[in-house]
Amino acid sequence: MNKGQGCAAEFTEGITNGAQWYDVPGGMQDFNYLQSNAFEITLELSCCKYPSAENGVLQQEWDNNKEALLSYIELSHLGIKGFIRDIDTHTGISGALIQVEGVLHPVRSVKNGVYWRLLLPGLHNVTVTAAGYLPQTKFNINVANNDSTS
Repeated sequence: MNKGQGCAAEFTEGITNGAQWYDVPGGMQDFNYLQSNAFEITLELSCCKYPSAENGVLQQEWDNNKEALLSYIELSHLGIKGFIRDIDTHTGISGALIQVEGVLHPVRSVKNGVYWRLLLPGLHNVTVTAAGYLPQTKFNINVANNDSTS
């Protein structure tokens, strides 16, 4: 689709914002992101919705896109992650709110205080709040893409 031919002729360099292409009301992607911080995407790599494995088309699609897909998966580690813990007991705090300055969607820690937040490289101010605790802010947390070749 990156060639902008056939079914992708209307997409600049074969890329589109899916919501601008067609709307999926009640889709799981928005719900999962907003409710659980699960980031889901849909990749459509060719005009053929169900490429056949028998004539080599499916294998060719994998070969064409393998390195890009693996690189994309590796980027799932870009951002911040860790544990929110009580300073005295060291037990994890579930449900703590992690807010990044300038990012409208906060995330919450899950079981044992585990959290993760995808972020682009740069300096970020992060505030954590939890019921019964004083808010804590860390300034200028550096997120770097150490695997970048550029």
